[in-house]
Amino acid sequence: MNYDLVIENQVAIFVKGTIQLPLHKVWEAWTEAEILKNWWGPVSYSCNHFEIDFKIGGQYLNSLQSSDGKEIWSTGTYKEIIPHKKIVFSDSFSDRSGQIVPASFYNFSGAWALELLVSVEFDEIDGQTHIHFTQMGLPNEISDACMKGWQSSFYRLESYLSC
Repeated sequence: MNYDLVIENQVAIFVKGTIQLPLHKVWEAWTEAEILKNWWGPVSYSCNHFEIDFKIGGQYLNSLQSSDGKEIWSTGTYKEIIPHKKIVFSDSFSDRSGQIVPASFYNFSGAWALELLVSVEFDEIDGQTHIHFTQMGLPNEISDACMKGWQSSFYRLESYLSC
């Protein structure tokens, strides 16, 4: 499947992991705003706002707040949804109204694409959910930090769902 994003001079990160929970619970956590708010973002952030219109062409808008109070908004559009198998969406920094802004709006350095592309694939084996996560369009100098951020988000996801 082709997507309309042009990504030049950027890198992709890949994160694989296994969550010790069945797929239906993990899928729900990726598709329902009230659950997403409880785990979305790295450990040092809280998600104070998450709106989601989970359908192809639907959009999301969320806000992360760092431990020092800095607020970062992001938005995106769902490009592909295969229930219980795959979610593909764009991901962009935005202002609180959902208008896309460059990374420099939040004082992030580097050559960020205005839109990143995220793909999340799910497989259930023996009651466990395997996740294959890809984010494309990142500046090379931030890719390691982004990978660690997503790894900590997945840790938060599993911790929240295990309660």
